[in-house]
Amino acid sequence: GHGHGHSHEANGHGDCQICEQQDDEKRKLHARHGDRVGTVTMTIAGELDLQKVKEWLGNFLWEEQGRLGMETYRYKGLLSIHGEDRQYVLQGVHDTFELEPGPTKKPNS
Repeated sequence: GHGHGHSHEANGHGDCQICEQQDDEKRKLHARHGDRVGTVTMTIAGELDLQKVKEWLGNFLWEEQGRLGMETYRYKGLLSIHGEDRQYVLQGVHDTFELEPGPTKKPNS
């Protein structure tokens, strides 16, 4: 047997229904946070001021989210910065972020 009282044929005809069900359960993704985790998408037309983006993001991450009872897990983005010919890449985890020039030219530049 293999844990529930029978064995599989060596000729490769597949698993029994019990084994298939157990395998399906192992493959399912289980949300650890339930409905308390969400996604936010922001689309902003035009170009942004780099310093204002850094100030806004820092204020949100280090002050506002705690006051609002939120926690940011991961975030990423491509930003068109005024005066720059390349898009900037934003990546962050919790309250730590990087905002650096990326390899991609801005659209229409």
